[in-house]
Amino acid sequence: MSHVTRRQFVRTATLAAAATQLAGSLRAANGAGSSPGAFPGVPAGPLPTDRVELRWLEGKPACLAGATWGTAWPRGRHPLNTPFALRTRTGESVPVQSWPLATWPDGSLKWTGHALAVGPGVADASALVPGTPTVPATSLTVVESAETIEIDPGVIRYRLTPRGATLFAALLRDGREIARDGRLICLRQDGPELTAGGIAQREEFVGELATVTVEQRGPVRAVVKLEGRHRLSPGVRAAVSAEASKSPRGADETIAAPRQWLPFVVRLYFYAGSEAVRLMHTIIYDGDEQHDFIAGLGVRFTVPMRDPLYDRHVRFVGQDGGLWAEAVQNVTGLRRDPGAAVRAAQLAGRACPPLAEWDRSVSDGLQYVPVWSDSTLTQLSADGFEVRKRTKPGFTWIKAGSGQRAGGTGYVGGPSGGLAFGLRNFWESYPAQLAIHGAGGEAAEVTVWLWSPEAAPMDLRGYHDGMGEDTYAKQVAAMNVT
Repeated sequence: MSHVTRRQFVRTATLAAAATQLAGSLRAANGAGSSPGAFPGVPAGPLPTDRVELRWLEGKPACLAGATWGTAWPRGRHPLNTPFALRTRTGESVPVQSWPLATWPDGSLKWTGHALAVGPGVADASALVPGTPTVPATSLTVVESAETIEIDPGVIRYRLTPRGATLFAALLRDGREIARDGRLICLRQDGPELTAGGIAQREEFVGELATVTVEQRGPVRAVVKLEGRHRLSPGVRAAVSAEASKSPRGADETIAAPRQWLPFVVRLYFYAGSEAVRLMHTIIYDGDEQHDFIAGLGVRFTVPMRDPLYDRHVRFVGQDGGLWAEAVQNVTGLRRDPGAAVRAAQLAGRACPPLAEWDRSVSDGLQYVPVWSDSTLTQLSADGFEVRKRTKPGFTWIKAGSGQRAGGTGYVGGPSGGLAFGLRNFWESYPAQLAIHGAGGEAAEVTVWLWSPEAAPMDLRGYHDGMGEDTYAKQVAAMNVT
């Protein structure tokens, strides 16, 4: 966050965290809409049949974090192993990675996939042509071993483990750990709502990997597929085992294995030169709709916090690009003034001057300035979001902001580094939530909730009991009415 203004943060962090939106923003049109002389060496008139003109649907993005699109081809146009290159209007070659998606009965290409690397990006118009592709200045590499999978796009290095409950073992930048222990979280609730005896019971499950497959290896894009099921979290299992040890059952009676359910498929997308990773999360519901209600579903990371409390920052992107921005320990707005340079640095997200340069009325009393360790952005409906904060568990939450439709990007960190994260189509995907806990300690816990635990649980039951429609004739009669 060093020397980054609020406007710059919204522009760059939102684009990085929401890089998935770029995936569908290229349009391919075989010769349609071309202009004479648009590309060097191309004669006036319609584009040649072996070229495809590409345009950005909503204008060229200000910050390209990687993009993927598909192109359709007429039957017989290109053999299966045809390589493709990407040329700008000025004739420059842009690094691109291509692969076949489908073929015609004669074996020729029907659909191809293509990926752009991070960099200056393509111009407002470009052309996809048969030819040798340009390799990125820094190619993406994937190195597999029995214990780890190392993915290096050139800026951030990712270390994955092919087993256990960890999606990411570590995210490193310049050898410094930015985040670790990426994992899937699921909260199961045994009922849909409050009962006469109180709230329904909840259990926490974590994603357990079964298989990890590297589907693409670069040089522009890499894709890793992770599959598994959710299992009861270790803390819950320990509690269950402790209760089981008190049971009077005989020694020959076996204890049932902890439950595993809710299969998942997670794909991770990496682009050469990119600081962002895209995560596509899919679940397959295999529970009992009457008893297995999903009360929370998310992805959780641990983020080391190295800076002084007053140099740690939290950011949430709200409505229309608005930014909620605060330090974990705010030294602005106090009765005493630490000094103009201190206030300006903290508000801008830069490192504050050394304490010796502060007004002593503040520096000597820092222990009395509250530390807001927990912050959260919730979007529980399409009509409203809320930002809240608290000092630590066991103490009240304070409302810190609200609006209608949040952008759904967050950040936690400081001048020494941090993690930006976001959920695509945040407000449309309600109930969604971004949660930061423990930012006042040695490490913060970040959870991107795809289904917020503050909302009513996911209810997959039908909305009626069949209404007596037990024959085809009755079903037709019901259709004629409704």
